[in-house]
This record gives sequence, structure tokens and C-alpha cells, in this order.
Amino acid sequence: MRPHAIFPARLFSWTLGVVLTAATVFGARDEWRYTRTENFEVLSAASEKRTRSLVMELEQFRASFIATFGLRPAHEPRVTVVLFDSDRGFTPYKPTYQGKPKDVAGFFVAGADEVVIALNVSASLGEDDDPAETIFHEYVHLLLHSRGLHLPTWLNEGLAELFSTFRLNKETVEYGRPKQLYVDILNQSAMMPLPRLMAVTESSPDYNEEMRAGMFYAQAWALAHFLVCGEDRTNATRLGRFLESAGLTGSGSVETFREIWGKDFDKLDQKLRTYLQGGRYFQRQGPLVLKDLAAKISVRAATAFERDVTLLNLRWRVHQTGDAMLAALQLAEINPAAPRPHELLAAIAMTGRDFPRALERWRMAAELGSENPFALVQGARGKLYDLGIDEDFDRRLPENEALQLRLWLDRAMTLGPLYDDAVETLAFVESRSPEFRVEAINRIQKRANALKDPNPTFLALAVIRWRAKDIANAGAIAQAIIDSSLAKPHTKAAARQLQLRITEPAQAPRAK
Repeated sequence: MRPHAIFPARLFSWTLGVVLTAATVFGARDEWRYTRTENFEVLSAASEKRTRSLVMELEQFRASFIATFGLRPAHEPRVTVVLFDSDRGFTPYKPTYQGKPKDVAGFFVAGADEVVIALNVSASLGEDDDPAETIFHEYVHLLLHSRGLHLPTWLNEGLAELFSTFRLNKETVEYGRPKQLYVDILNQSAMMPLPRLMAVTESSPDYNEEMRAGMFYAQAWALAHFLVCGEDRTNATRLGRFLESAGLTGSGSVETFREIWGKDFDKLDQKLRTYLQGGRYFQRQGPLVLKDLAAKISVRAATAFERDVTLLNLRWRVHQTGDAMLAALQLAEINPAAPRPHELLAAIAMTGRDFPRALERWRMAAELGSENPFALVQGARGKLYDLGIDEDFDRRLPENEALQLRLWLDRAMTLGPLYDDAVETLAFVESRSPEFRVEAINRIQKRANALKDPNPTFLALAVIRWRAKDIANAGAIAQAIIDSSLAKPHTKAAARQLQLRITEPAQAPRAK
């Protein structure tokens, strides 16, 4: 990520009256619009035309980056975008330094439950200083991280900088425009050897010290540009293999890179220098990945509640003020059927490490029909916590509670079909429910092997087998968990406990 692109939390004092008054004033003086697509929820003070254009650009960017490298499908957190049409409207939401708003035109804040993007569209005036570049840069990190791609720092940052220049044309997309700042740095300073570049981590001086970070970013961008946009298309193919390796094995090491490039690795440094000296930076163009997208985007006037809760959510995630909780409680009281204030209150509680209260708020959001898979799963876990359902294999959920939990988790899997936590939690609920749902168990089994850590889900499936008196398969699954290098200690301990239950003379559950 770029330094300061995801800003640290800062305590900043402002009163409850200012929070709600600010939203009301902006709502009265600005016309706010709302749209929701498959991947973005957008609140915008920009014109309908500008709003539609930016939403299309975000969707096409996401689709183009995934298609360029053939990235596998994966669950991504909810992304909320807030577009401002003036610096006056944007300033109260800017990150601060020493009590003063920073001079930024856009930023990106990541959380486990939600990603928030804010952008002042009136500042998007020139190609060399476009705040959308920061958004695209950080969104690359999100797309890679969501897929478990553990890339070396140079490639993580190089790809993000390369694709930050993304542009949407009428019938095509393009990326790879030369970044003049980096071109100047590379022309004026000596480049570091490739092994040193590839050895840089986020704790390295080359990444953190201002005088050295400029060369690191410039050279990371240049190498990514050479591999993806250069004339030798075999480099892009090899890079795709490297990304695939990082996804399947977690190996994004220099050694893996050397293996894929083979003998050409030693020549790569010279080829890169020749590419840079030639001064011909090729831009890549491609067809639109998403067809007829404009017809699928419907922009309407935002409600007062949509405006207020979204702006409050943005302001808290940037400033994390103590009185945001009071404002969220007030919004929840005024809008008793809305899950969003409870989702915000849960996020606030999590930041304060008040986990029981966070789970309670997630549960309330789930009860009110939350459309965030994260909230639905956490709500289910909160209810399981309240019910005291633990690793005792003989405990059974009350029938009405099992029904409610299944409704939430089925919806979480519908909204986020690739969400690992939804599969794992549903598997646990099925293993403790009074009766099994064969359809749900089959769905869980189809997804289990694709999970990052499938062992908790396998454990639940072993319990189900045991309860169904399929002792041999239950024991085999438990043993496989014990033998797994991925299984965490508490999962292995639970598998051993299940083996003990399996070997008891009765070989059957004791109902509770």
C-alpha cells in the first residue's frame, strides 16, 4: 500500500450535535444520490452522470484486473464508496494530522467487515494528479489479499502502481500510462540490483525511509510495467504462473520467481535497464470485460437515513471519535428496523475490544435483515455464544434457535457464496442441530476442500457422520484432521476428543 493511503485511527474531539448537524447541513445543501451494484454501494454528491461514470469505472477496473491475471473467484468484503463534489463537503471527513485536515483528494480505509472509499471528484482534473489512482492502487491490494495471494512487496506495490493508471474509454480499457515522477527518479538515480529489490519487505528501510522509498516504488512499478506491458508477452504469461503459485501454495518467494524465469532471470536486470533506457513505455488496451453495464446501473435520490448513516460510518472509520457511538445509537432509535446502525455499533465495539457487545450488535443487525455476510456470520456466532454452544459434541441447539441460525447463514452463503466463515459456521450449526439437512450438508461438503483452513468444517462433518452412526468415516475424518499440518491446535484437540467419544462402548451421542 502507499504510505498513508490507509490512514491510522486518530482521536479527534467533536460533539454529537456537530455530527448530526453536519450530515443534515450537507443533506440540505447538496443533493445526495445512491446506487448499488454487485460489488459497490455508493453514496454520491456528484451529478448523476459523474456518479454513473465513476461506478462504471470501478466495476470495469475490478473485472479487468481479475481477467488480466485470471484470478480465481473469492469473497470480498462489502465496499462502500462516498463521492463528494467539493472540497467543502469533503473536508470534515478527511484524515487529520495534528488536529488539521490532511490535503488529500481521496482515501481508502480497510476493515474486516467493510471497506470504505472516499473521493472528492472535483479534484480529478489532471492525469498526473488523479485521486482515483490512490483508490485503484489500494483496490488492487484488496483483490490480491482477498484471494490469499502472498506476493513479495515489490510485486504487490508494482502491480498496484501499474494498474492505478487505469482508464475507461468508450469501448476499451487501458492501463500502463508512464508515471512521470517514477520515470524521472529512474533517469536520475542508480537502480538497486534485482535481488535487493525482490528482498524488500514492509519492514525494510527501502520501503519505509522516505529518501529510499521513492526508488523502491519507482523500480517496483518499472519492473511490473516491463513484465505486464513490455513487448515480450512471455513475461506476462510467466507472471501469471507466479501469481497462481502464490495463490495455490502461498509461495511468493524470490526462489519461486527464479524458478519460473529460469536462465532468463540473470538477464532480466539488463533487459529491464534496456527497456527503461529506450523510453518506450507501452500502454495496454483491452476490450470491456463487462458488457451493457450502463443499463444495469440505476441511480436514485438517497434517503435521509442512507445519507446520515453512510456519512457517520465514513467519519467514524477515519476519525474514530468516542461520540460516534452516541450518534449511531440515536440513528438506531430513530430507525428501529434498520440494521446499518447496529453494524456500525458492532464495528465500534470491536475497535474497543468489547467483543461480547460487538457480537450482540451483530446479532441485532442479523435479526433486522442485514445484507452484509460478515454481519450475518458474526450475528450467528453471537447467538451461539449466548446459547453457550461449545465443543461438547452432545449439545444440541433448540429447534427454534437452529432455524434462526440457518436462516442467517443460508443468507450469508447466498450473498457471499465464497465466504469461508459462512461455510464453517453453518457446518458447526448443522452438526449441533436436532435434525440434519441433507441439502445443506452436501453444499458444505462441495465447498469444504476449497476453504483456506478446511479442518473446522471437516470436524463438523465428522460429528455429523458420528451422529449418523457412520463410525468408520467419522474416525477417518478425525484422524485426517489430527494429521493435517494446517489444523490449529484447538481443532486437533477437538478431533482427538471426538475420537475418544467414537471409541466409547456405546459409540453413539448422549443426547442433551
